[in-house]
Amino acid sequence: MWQTIKQQIKQWGTVLFIAPSIAGLVILGSNAGLFRILEWASQDQLFRLRPKESVDERIVLVTIDEPDIKYVKQWPMSDRVMAQLIRNIKAQQPRAIGIDIYRDLVVEPGHDELVEVFKSTPNVIGIEKIAGNPIAAPPVLDKLSQVAANDVLIDGDSKIRRGIILLGKPDGTRKQGFGVKLALMYLAQDGIKLEPINPDKKIYGLGKAKFVPLSSNDGEYSKAEMGGYQILLNYRGGEESFLTISMTDVLDNRIPPNLMSDRIVLLGAKAPSLNDNHLTPYNSTLLTPTELIPGIAIHANITSQILSAANEGRPMLRASVKSLNWLWIVFWSGYSATLGSMYVRRRWVTGVGTLIAGVIIITSSYIAFLSGWLIPVFTPLFTVISAAVVSITTTLWNNLKQSYRELEKQHKLLQEAHRQLEKTNTSYSRFVPFEYLNFLQKETILDVYLGNHVSKEMAVMFSDIRSFTTLSETMTPKENFDFVNAYLKRVSPEIRNQNGFIVKFLGDGIMAIFPDGTDEAVAAGIAKQIRVEEYNHRRIAKGYLPIKVGIGIHVGQMMVGMVGETFRMQGDAFSDNVNLTARLEGLTKFYGVSLLISEQALEQLSNPSQYQIRFLDRAIVKGKNEPIAVYEVLEGEAEKVRKLKLTTQSEFELAIEYYRTQEFEKAKACFNQVLAVNPNDKTALLYVDRINQLMVQGVPQNWDGVWRFTQK
Repeated sequence: MWQTIKQQIKQWGTVLFIAPSIAGLVILGSNAGLFRILEWASQDQLFRLRPKESVDERIVLVTIDEPDIKYVKQWPMSDRVMAQLIRNIKAQQPRAIGIDIYRDLVVEPGHDELVEVFKSTPNVIGIEKIAGNPIAAPPVLDKLSQVAANDVLIDGDSKIRRGIILLGKPDGTRKQGFGVKLALMYLAQDGIKLEPINPDKKIYGLGKAKFVPLSSNDGEYSKAEMGGYQILLNYRGGEESFLTISMTDVLDNRIPPNLMSDRIVLLGAKAPSLNDNHLTPYNSTLLTPTELIPGIAIHANITSQILSAANEGRPMLRASVKSLNWLWIVFWSGYSATLGSMYVRRRWVTGVGTLIAGVIIITSSYIAFLSGWLIPVFTPLFTVISAAVVSITTTLWNNLKQSYRELEKQHKLLQEAHRQLEKTNTSYSRFVPFEYLNFLQKETILDVYLGNHVSKEMAVMFSDIRSFTTLSETMTPKENFDFVNAYLKRVSPEIRNQNGFIVKFLGDGIMAIFPDGTDEAVAAGIAKQIRVEEYNHRRIAKGYLPIKVGIGIHVGQMMVGMVGETFRMQGDAFSDNVNLTARLEGLTKFYGVSLLISEQALEQLSNPSQYQIRFLDRAIVKGKNEPIAVYEVLEGEAEKVRKLKLTTQSEFELAIEYYRTQEFEKAKACFNQVLAVNPNDKTALLYVDRINQLMVQGVPQNWDGVWRFTQK
């Protein structure tokens, strides 16, 4: 055992060193923030790959561009202009109005007019900036608690990927985020309110949405970046993802009818001169510059995200926790290091395996993203490449050193060993096939001992040649051997072709098992009958009589293994199901059919409709007390016989039903109709004989249609 362990350690030593080393370095680098910008850039691609979403018609953006500033002739715009702007918006009866413009100072003329508009508009929300250099809220709106924080969270690469839900102020109070407050006002009119799910963990429900705060244990973020209650932004898109209208059109009252009715209206700047445009995941700085997204559109995305999550169940976006990310990295490091160690022996496996790893990482990240999760993309890809390169290099170097030391010596030894092994395997495989060894979970015949066995549910097949004794009486012993071997060499491969293997030969008979189930057993039985039919053509051409073969198939629990004594062993199978299968095979001669299966075997077929199956009988075989339903698989018959049985199948089934209900005259009439078309239907003849016997002797008390066989 210790030698085995040492060999395993030696074999996998390189992998066991490289895998944790690469994983550890990548994890350390990730924790140090070395990969965060590249990880963010990789995850940003997911937003660009995602199919474009429809315009959110619940939100209208009133944008302020350079022409709008020229139109009002001053900036900041006067209080009178802002008052008129709000009145025109208010006239359309929106659910909420968000003013994303700082109004901490009076801008005459019209201040008193603006104050009056603020007081008379309970659904207007102003803004204040809390973090960094604070900017106060409009005093009137602050007193009315109609203020929200419009702070944005900028990542280390100057992009906005997070949104504020709640933000604390120096005085200990908290302000809702601008987009959040507008969304809650909108949803409140639909009766949807924030409800606690786990207050200790700050998890809340809102309709179909669940809010889980972003923490320093998530994604690429650190504790220093975790101010307030934050979430990841699941962007819908840029400005084009919402209804828009210019400030000038609103001031001139050129507002389409009902554009703002029952909607959220956000007023904000997009003019470059006002410096309120930002980088987001949609902006790529790698190739060509892309258009920045206005702050008002970012706040609209937060609002849209909350509305869609609460009403429609659109996924909120969450980042996987660091511990799971580390496990992900460890897994791919081990996977890639293992592939690298196989480079010398199976170069294509290393190449294809590495490519598959990349596809899995990217695909799983994309699928997870569509489901609302951000999982690492760059770090696992970097891990796969790094571990593969190091492992391949190490493997090549070790292999080169070993090759120079052992090449000549091992070459000669291997040649001789290979010759001997081929001889041994070829000889032993004739007695104990390789598939039998595999089934017993043994590598070679040397590992097989008396009593080795496997117990499981599987299909078993018995078959033999009908009237073999009569045939053999006309042949010499040598002719008997030649005949049996000629038959067996034709039908035996069909068992192997269907992943079965022969447990033992029974003279002219075969006992075989199919570990994979009944489908393979039935397919093998049909194929065997086809080979028998082909063999019969050759026999008839040479002047010999054709042969008939009966096959029985059943499925159940059984034990297969080695029996005998120390100096003489052979394979065998034991169980009541094996004995029952042998009896089923014997029934084929009574029913005159070629391929018979039990009810249990029929139920195990994955697609019984692909076969032409005829119910034959419910019978008790000799030596048993319980009845079993038996069926004929017509594909096992010659083409002419199969067509006749299919032609009479409906009359045959009706006759069976009459027989079971003791309407014997009707049953006999139907069976005679079958025989009129197919006089060689031995099953129909068998039933007519039974009916005659029952009609003469009388029906036994409590007769249930089950026939008890007293012969094998």
